Amino acid sequence: MVAAPLLVCLDLQGRAAARPGERRAAAARRVLDRARDGGWEVAHVCRAQGAGRGAPLPGLGPLPSEPLYRRDTASAFDARHFPERLRDGGGLVAILSLDLDCAALVTALTAAELGRWVVLLTDATEESASLAAVRGLVAALRQDRLQLRRFDALAARAPPRSPQPANQP
Repeated sequence: MVAAPLLVCLDLQGRAAARPGERRAAAARRVLDRARDGGWEVAHVCRAQGAGRGAPLPGLGPLPSEPLYRRDTASAFDARHFPERLRDGGGLVAILSLDLDCAALVTALTAAELGRWVVLLTDATEESASLAAVRGLVAALRQDRLQLRRFDALAARAPPRSPQPANQP
């Protein structure tokens, strides 16, 4: 049985002054709705304290069936019980964030190191110098388990399968 893909909603909350434009929030809602409709597992990770914490943006909060993890550092893997959830399956992990910041990168790289296929979703981010830098970093890492994509491109094809070892038929 193939594990359902996991959508990690990372820091989709914040103070009113730090809220993204409606276009970015609407794009994040579309991704979340499509993932839920497509049978994806969904997990939410937010900051436990400090700047950027607050109520989820409208339409981006967890459903009662979706876990919410709180992190104290840049990585979602610092959130209690989140690492166990990621180790439970071997399928695709897509990270939805309003900013491809340190938290998104550290979480993606850690998941890739654990052997998961990881996609940093760009739907709700703005084209900017920081996004260009992230694209360059991902290309420079030559990490075949880590990609940047839009959700439509990801949902249109089956999740990548783990490559077979060289000695397997």
